[in-house]
Amino acid sequence: MRLDLKSLAAVAISVMLAGCSMAIADDQVPLDKAPAAVQATVNKVVGSNKFVSLDSDVENGKTVYEVDAEGKNASYSVHISATGEVLGISLDIPIEIVPDAVIAAAVKAHPEAKPTEPEIRTADGKTYYKVEFMVGKAQHEMLINADGKVISDETDNETGGTDDVKKP
Repeated sequence: MRLDLKSLAAVAISVMLAGCSMAIADDQVPLDKAPAAVQATVNKVVGSNKFVSLDSDVENGKTVYEVDAEGKNASYSVHISATGEVLGISLDIPIEIVPDAVIAAAVKAHPEAKPTEPEIRTADGKTYYKVEFMVGKAQHEMLINADGKVISDETDNETGGTDDVKKP
């Protein structure tokens, strides 16, 4: 089955990475060294698009693979279990199509925020937007649903470690 960018966007609306916080490792993996089930899924979700990279993370005690790919109009990431199951998809989107309520929630939490690098993500049939921005020397990453409810707010310090995670 060939998955084009439109199909991937449809999948992104219906599935997303579940329970994949607490990553403790991030290693690039040559595709031919990944488990056969992961290789097969990568080939399906990338299709005729450009394969960029494959990384593995240990998240909540389980290995999860993240394939990055580029289509004609967008970049996307697909999270895959070691058994080849698609756990979720993140799709890079232009800031102009992020709902106003999402931007307002980020600015309300951090008045000096200028959200950048938005993605659309889904989990358990729910859609979320990820926005990133700098406040001083701290990198923030917020997950916000379409109506402006903040799901999480992570702050990475200047050395790359996570200082805090706020989940309202």
